Amino acid sequence: MEKYSRTCRLILMADSLTKIIEPLRSRCNLVRVPSPSEKEICAVLQKVSKKEGFELPDQFAVKVTRACSKNLRRGLLQLQSSKMDNYPFAEDQPVSRADWELVCIDIASLLMREQSNKRLLLVRTRFYELLTHAIPADAIFERVTMELLRSADQEIAPAICECAAEYEHRLKQGQKAIIHLEAFAARFMQIYKEYIDNQYSMLIDDD
Repeated sequence: MEKYSRTCRLILMADSLTKIIEPLRSRCNLVRVPSPSEKEICAVLQKVSKKEGFELPDQFAVKVTRACSKNLRRGLLQLQSSKMDNYPFAEDQPVSRADWELVCIDIASLLMREQSNKRLLLVRTRFYELLTHAIPADAIFERVTMELLRSADQEIAPAICECAAEYEHRLKQGQKAIIHLEAFAARFMQIYKEYIDNQYSMLIDDD
């Protein structure tokens, strides 16, 4: 970069600076660009649909916008998948999810239904499949955690968040993503099994 700085310019795009080494950061001019607003995403979706020659109802455009979490690329992919699933769009039609998101939902379900070494091995296999398909580890982590929080009792939500924060930090610092994803899954299993056992013991004591 320094050798050819007069004749060459590099534009690097990233969602997070945590994995960019300090020497590289010190030689770059950092520009933080906010995520697009829901209104802007809706406008882009309408523009794309018009260019592609299909009708996109405002109500469904809003639904896609809210489902994509202000990620325009994800929103466009969800719109494409939804159109392939069913067109014309129905009022009660759900927004299609990406395949990797469905796998993350399945992983969370597996963790909730059974806590055992056999189940952990199965979950590890699913994690590995996602990583080999170039799905970012932090995206997997975030999606699985959100699904666990949605499915588990609110009473253990703080413990899940604390566990997620710890292992996500380790994920950022480490090199082998599969190790930290598996460790998080094992720790969640322990937390959830202890909670279920305590609830069962309380029911027996009440009887």
